[in-house]
Amino acid sequence: MLDKKVLDEMCPMKAVTHARDAYVPDAAIWASVAPAGSRLDAAKVQATVDFALASDSPWPRSLYYPDGRYVGIVEWNETGPWSEVVGPVARVAARRA
Repeated sequence: MLDKKVLDEMCPMKAVTHARDAYVPDAAIWASVAPAGSRLDAAKVQATVDFALASDSPWPRSLYYPDGRYVGIVEWNETGPWSEVVGPVARVAARRA
């Protein structure tokens, strides 16, 4: 069985977080931290947020066009039996201001 020590020796990437050590939030309660408390550069975090807000997708939030077509099929011009949406598609949350 591979343990953490063996894995670290096999893959000595010190900056990588092991999946077992990663923060996985509860579905209802997400922790938050100010950039200064996370050792991140506040200006770079803000630049990232600004870029994300300016680069929002033009796709409909429901991921379906008004005529009922699924956005993934339309955008990539897919046709054929493999292009049928088989599972549920969740609405994309509205962008925060």
